[in-house]
Amino acid sequence: MARGSLFECLHGKLKKTEIPTMLSYQKENFKCSLYNLTIVRGGPRSKSSPLPWATRLSIMVDAAQGLHYLHEGCNPEIIHRDIKSSNILMNDRMEAKLADFGISRNKLTNEAEGPPTMVMGSKGYVDPEYISSLKITEKVDVYSFGVVLFEVVCGRRSTFYILPTRQETSIVDWAKSAILRGVIDDIVDPCLDGKYDVESVWKVLEVALACVDMPSSKRPRMNQVYQDLKEALELQNRSNTVDVDPHFTGYTTEMSSSFLANVDVR
Repeated sequence: MARGSLFECLHGKLKKTEIPTMLSYQKENFKCSLYNLTIVRGGPRSKSSPLPWATRLSIMVDAAQGLHYLHEGCNPEIIHRDIKSSNILMNDRMEAKLADFGISRNKLTNEAEGPPTMVMGSKGYVDPEYISSLKITEKVDVYSFGVVLFEVVCGRRSTFYILPTRQETSIVDWAKSAILRGVIDDIVDPCLDGKYDVESVWKVLEVALACVDMPSSKRPRMNQVYQDLKEALELQNRSNTVDVDPHFTGYTTEMSSSFLANVDVR
C-alpha cells in the first residue's frame, strides 16, 4: 500500500519502500516511503501530478486535528517540537497522520527535567522565539505548523535560495514580502494553475500569518487553527460545486488593505 509524506507530495522527491502501519513513534533517521499520486500509475520516475488545493487543505485539516489532540487531548499534553511537511504522512486515501515523536516533550517531563539547554527541531521550521528563549510551549508547534501552511500554499520549501543572488531566505519572510505586494497570484503555487477558491486561499494565509506571529502569545491555539482550516476547506468545496469562472466569483485576487495591515515583516 502506497504511503508517504506531505513534503514529497509537494516537492516531488520519490522513493518506493514500505512504512510500518504504526506511524506514531518512528526514529528520526527512519526512511519512510514517499508517496506521490503517480506511484500507482507509473512508479517513482513518473512525472508527478500536483496535489489539488482541496486535497492539500484536507491533509492540513487532518494534521491540525492531530496536533490539537496532542496539545489538548493528551494528559499530560505533548509538544511535538519537530512539525514539518516530511513528518506529516498520508495513506493511500490521503488521510494524514503526524509522525516522528523522537524529540517530543510532555508537560511533566518539562517540569521534571527543567529548562532545555539546546534548540531542537528542523531548519526553517523552528520558532525564532524558542531559539532565543529556549522556552518550550505548544506555541513552538504552532509556529512550525504555520511554516507548513505556507509550504502548502506557495509550493516552496521552508528555506530556499533566491536567484540570481543565491541568497538563502525562509518561506515565512518570502511569503510576508509577497503578501505585501498585494496579489495572491504572486504567492500561490503556480502548479495549481489557478484552480482554487481565492477566499479559501486567503483564509489559509491568514491562519499561517497568525501561526507565525510574534510574540508567541499572539498565536492561536491549535483548536482555533483546526476550525479555521475546516472553514477554508468548506469554502473550497462549495466553490467546487459551482461551475463559474473564478475571476467572476465576487472576490478579488488583490489583497485587502485590512489583510495587509496584519502583515508584520521583520
